[in-house]
Amino acid sequence: MGSEKYKRCFEPLTIKGVTFKNRIVCTPHIHAWGSRGLVTAEQAAEYERIAAGGPAIVTLGNCAVNMKECSDEVSQIDLSQEPVLLGLNVLRERVNRWGCQISAQINYAGRNAWYPGSVFYAPSPIPSPGELERAAAEGRRPRVPIELTKEKIIEIEDLYIGGAIKLKRAGFNVIQLHCAHNNLIGQFFSPISNHRTDEYGCDTYENRTRFVMNILRGIRKACGNDLIIDIRMSGEDKLPNALTVDEAVEISKIMEPYCDIFTISNAFHMAPPSIAGKMSLGMYLPQIPLVDYTWKFKNALKKAKITFTTCVMDLDNAEKLL
Repeated sequence: MGSEKYKRCFEPLTIKGVTFKNRIVCTPHIHAWGSRGLVTAEQAAEYERIAAGGPAIVTLGNCAVNMKECSDEVSQIDLSQEPVLLGLNVLRERVNRWGCQISAQINYAGRNAWYPGSVFYAPSPIPSPGELERAAAEGRRPRVPIELTKEKIIEIEDLYIGGAIKLKRAGFNVIQLHCAHNNLIGQFFSPISNHRTDEYGCDTYENRTRFVMNILRGIRKACGNDLIIDIRMSGEDKLPNALTVDEAVEISKIMEPYCDIFTISNAFHMAPPSIAGKMSLGMYLPQIPLVDYTWKFKNALKKAKITFTTCVMDLDNAEKLL
């Protein structure tokens, strides 16, 4: 009965030979059940429980390319270490047994890092707005990130590529590159966080996207064209003088030849506490709050599939969107 009423929601989709049994997506979440950067039994059980509920794909949220250096979660998966492969394989097998695909979000927090021991690298030595406000409230100087040298940029590009290689070795058919919420890749996109004057600066779209394009080309070279690459992209930063939706769309058009899916999000990670409540994409928001942003990407991109995110919790609305 449900599949008749919601024909589009339960319609299969095939991308690069990988079949998604319906159009229902469990977008990235952090369950705080990792341990020392490794997958735990509790984490595997939780993702299997979600997969058993029927989505076509679930995404392991915010996996660090090097948790020891730059982390913004207490219990992230650390893609820099070889032992993570065993847990990723187990997790993938437990999700796949329900006919569900699994993806993992690859990320480097940059100036948003906060976990003890993290080093604050960023395109430019500019503290995040949230750090400025917290420092003022606590009566201390804000922590200023270290400006990335070109050598360090190349090193981090290789970390992203290495993370993708590990996920493919673990049997993942899909990966998600985290370009949203002003994490490191988004920090290169946005004029609020990128004041560089070299070839990685914000003066042209080519320069803004140089970092991510090096990563995408490297992933394609190392993992092949059969790996499905999903891009988590912010519609805009929602802060003055920051990334706008029109800029984000132009950036996405540059990335599209190397990508298969764009998952459109919004807002700014580590926003000032005074405005965080207005920007947080919480359950209290109205249904489908990002539809206007998402349609801009849908209309501009030529081939990539689009994932609607945030508060699409009603099958009636989901069917209408599809």
